[in-house]
Amino acid sequence: MKGSGKNKLWKVLCLLFATTLVLFTGCDFFGSPKEDVVTISRSSAEIAIGETLTLTATSSEGRSISWYVEDENVAVVDDSGVVRGIGAGTTEVYADDGKAWDSCTVNVTFPEPDEPPESDPLTITLSSTSISMVEGGTFNLIAKMSDGSAVSAISWTTGDSGVATVTGTSTGCTVTAVGAGETAITATLGDAKATCNVTVAAKPPEGKDKYPILLWGDEFNGNSLDKSKWGYQIGTKDSEYGGGPDRWGNNELQYYTNSNDKVSDGILTITARREHVGDCDFTSTRITTRDKFSFTYGYIEARMKLPTGKGMWPAFWLLPQPSQVGSNSSANANGTWASSGELDILEVMGTRPNIVMGTVHYGGTWPGNQHSGKEYTLESSTVAEWHTYGVEWTADYIKWYVDDYCYSTINNNIYWSEASPGNPSAPFDQPFYILLNLAVDSGSFDPGAQGGPNADFTSADMQIDYVRVYQ
Repeated sequence: MKGSGKNKLWKVLCLLFATTLVLFTGCDFFGSPKEDVVTISRSSAEIAIGETLTLTATSSEGRSISWYVEDENVAVVDDSGVVRGIGAGTTEVYADDGKAWDSCTVNVTFPEPDEPPESDPLTITLSSTSISMVEGGTFNLIAKMSDGSAVSAISWTTGDSGVATVTGTSTGCTVTAVGAGETAITATLGDAKATCNVTVAAKPPEGKDKYPILLWGDEFNGNSLDKSKWGYQIGTKDSEYGGGPDRWGNNELQYYTNSNDKVSDGILTITARREHVGDCDFTSTRITTRDKFSFTYGYIEARMKLPTGKGMWPAFWLLPQPSQVGSNSSANANGTWASSGELDILEVMGTRPNIVMGTVHYGGTWPGNQHSGKEYTLESSTVAEWHTYGVEWTADYIKWYVDDYCYSTINNNIYWSEASPGNPSAPFDQPFYILLNLAVDSGSFDPGAQGGPNADFTSADMQIDYVRVYQ
């Protein structure tokens, strides 16, 4: 029995040993431990900046993979292994399962330049290929580039700068007509060219240049006023021709004499003085060509140097010549003022020494009269310096000039006469005579002259170099 008990115990011990041996053998207890391995799909790669590359990785233990890069200035990688090139250079991209890792060397390069696409040749298109101009005129040419490039890069040339000049602009060019003739304006940019043919006609005459004949004039070359051309108006109203309103209808302060003028060295001087005559505290002179010379249509001009200051009112103007010599204005073709008209070539308020005024009076007899006109500002000058003042008078319009510059035009659809309904040129279709005078104003014309000249006023001169009438 003992023997069998020992055998039984031995069998149990042997069974336990065998079981333990089997367990240890299954755990590789007596061999090397099993290794975890991560493997990336490729060990190196090359991409360009902006391009992407997809890497894959496996873990021998089936663990999840995390991705990261060594230098994010070269490349970045997302959680799915997509690598994107950021900047030129080389970096390592890693796959890691927490126990093992693997890497891929990624080289990022600059992208290859694109091949330029084939394109049509560059062309320039101009808004006009042929233009006609008049001397002194300008014309704007618009240019367009077929590729949309900047027009300002175009080079502009003229075939003859004596005919036309050209200046480039942001949209094309400005052509200026210089002289009569023909030329071409060329636009050039690289191999592209475009041409506009330009024809320039001579500028038609205007102002006094339209009137070649000197019809009448006075150069004041003697030593006294030429009485065959001029007459004086004396006093405070038009006494010689039927009276008229007192103070010349304007509340003027002067008494007109035949002694406040002087001709010397080719200049007529009319002087306004502080001098008591009659019931007036000032004297001056007013001269006219009434009953001596009158004209209808043409160009009239005078060169003058005018007085300035409070109360000074120089004027160069025209009134209608009565149909009968020596008669008053009731004998005018269209009746009394202003139905027969008044044309003021020049008036100046002494308190505004750089302002010139040109006016026409028309319509009905006073007080149904009307007027139209315009002012002109002398730049960097005053009427106290020499200037020429003129009017071009036609059946269709009246134009005013200062130093040959036209500053105002009034067409015959503006003025009219109640005495000649339906006559588009009335009342300025009759002979008119010339007046020159220097009035002393109380403020009726110039609001700044109320009360007349300043207390220290003694005299002022209106100087006339010449008066000329052309037809």
